[in-house]
Amino acid sequence: MKNGIRYFDLRCGWDNTTQAWRTFHLIDGNNIELLLRNITAFLNDHPKEFVVVEASHFDGDPDTGDVTELEHMILDIFGDLLIE
Repeated sequence: MKNGIRYFDLRCGWDNTTQAWRTFHLIDGNNIELLLRNITAFLNDHPKEFVVVEASHFDGDPDTGDVTELEHMILDIFGDLLIE
């Protein structure tokens, strides 16, 4: 992010094995919770910066509860940093 990346297209994949959300671009990628926490840390360290995070796709056959969990995770991790 220090080099100017400010838009994240998170294609979310539910990993039934680990029961966790991961990025998914044809293969399983990084843990989404860890990624969101890293973005939050950057924003806290650089309060004049902003990022746009788009979460979509929801691969891996998540149920409604899994998607709701992802929504709550995003709200909890970003908290007051969110702009509506």
